Amino acid sequence: MTKQEAKRRSHGDYSPSEDSGEPTPTGRVPLLARSFILRFAIAALCLLTVYCFPYAELGLSERVFNAYLDGYARVVGAILHLSESDIAVSLNQIHGRFSLEIAKSCDAMECNILFVSAMVAFPGSWQRKAIVAVLGMAVLIGFNLTRIVSLYYAGVFWPRSFHFLHAAGWPLAMIVLTGLVFLYCTRFVQEAGREPRLEGSVHGVDPT
Repeated sequence: MTKQEAKRRSHGDYSPSEDSGEPTPTGRVPLLARSFILRFAIAALCLLTVYCFPYAELGLSERVFNAYLDGYARVVGAILHLSESDIAVSLNQIHGRFSLEIAKSCDAMECNILFVSAMVAFPGSWQRKAIVAVLGMAVLIGFNLTRIVSLYYAGVFWPRSFHFLHAAGWPLAMIVLTGLVFLYCTRFVQEAGREPRLEGSVHGVDPT
C-alpha cells in the first residue's frame, strides 16, 4: 500500500475494491442521482412548457385548455351541488353563495407534472411506473378537488381565511402530498423489481 493510499484509508476515503478496479457502491449512487435529476429535469421542462406556454388566445391549443378547465369547473360544481342546490356553472366559473373561477394552476397541474416527471425519471419497470403514475395522479386530482370544494366553503363561512388557504395553506399541503405519493410509488416500484428467490437456490440446490 502506498503512502497516499494509507493516508486516504486513515481519513476513511479508501475502499478495498479500488485495488481490484471494481466500482464502489459510493461511486454508483451519485451516478444514479445525476441520471435521475437529468431525466427529471428534461421531462418536467417538456411537460411544463406544454402546459404553461402562452398559446394564441383563439388558437386550437388554447381552446383545448379552456375546454379542460370548463370540464374541471363542472366536476367541482357537481360535487358542490350535492349540498348546494343553487350552484350554477358557466364555462370555468362556479356561482353560488361564493363564486370561484377555475384557472390554470387551480387544477394543481404543476404538482401532477412534477410527480409524473419524477416517476418517468425513476429507474424501474415502465409498466409498473405507468400503473403507479395513474394511481398517484388519481390521488392528487381527488385531493385537489377536495381543496377547491373546501375553498368554496371557506369563502362562504370564513372569508378572511380564504386568501391564506388559497395562497399558502393548501399549496403547501399539495406539495407535501405529492412528495409522499412519489415516495410510496417508488417503494412499490422497487419492491416489484425484486424477484423472489426459490428456497432451494439459496442453498445451492437446483430447484428443478
